[in-house]
Amino acid sequence: MIGQVLHAIFPFSNFRTYKCVPKSLIECRQAARKIIIFDDLDIISNQNNMEEVIFDQLRQLARSLGRYKIIMSTRNRRLLERYSKVMGITSMVIPVSGVIPADNVNTVVQGFYDWCNLHYGTEAQSPCMSRFSKLDQDMPIDRIIYACETLYCSELLKTHLRFNGKTKNFTGAPFTYEFPDHFSDLRHKVEHKAFS
Repeated sequence: MIGQVLHAIFPFSNFRTYKCVPKSLIECRQAARKIIIFDDLDIISNQNNMEEVIFDQLRQLARSLGRYKIIMSTRNRRLLERYSKVMGITSMVIPVSGVIPADNVNTVVQGFYDWCNLHYGTEAQSPCMSRFSKLDQDMPIDRIIYACETLYCSELLKTHLRFNGKTKNFTGAPFTYEFPDHFSDLRHKVEHKAFS
């Protein structure tokens, strides 16, 4: 989603209120990259039964003159095995624990914002740092990244939710305890703005 948001903010023909396109976006378009990483391939493939289309496109990339290496991140072992069978290749499965200890959650959040600011040329400040630091529980990495990505993109797009005439503030209580539906609404609003 971040990539789509950044392309919405920094199209080459219209810079909006920003002075220039982030250097990293230009580098990604111009570089002769040889490795393509697909994160959450199961989510992508589940949308509109796109599995066959995705496999076909991955096959074309792997067999193109660029000779790309494909790295996939998925929780769906069946999808990975099916891809390996269709492609006629052996795959290497590297299991990774997806739970971040409570003591490290704040570090992951800060690392997310630091990485995005460095690579996308932004200066976003994490509105959720104080909330995450209050958490006293281990958290799945996907939940942390989902929250960070949503808040980061909402800041870039200046997207906020309003209920009963008031702007909904997500900087108060931890999102894991309150506002789960409103947080999903914010994510939906950000995606709608980025993809339309």
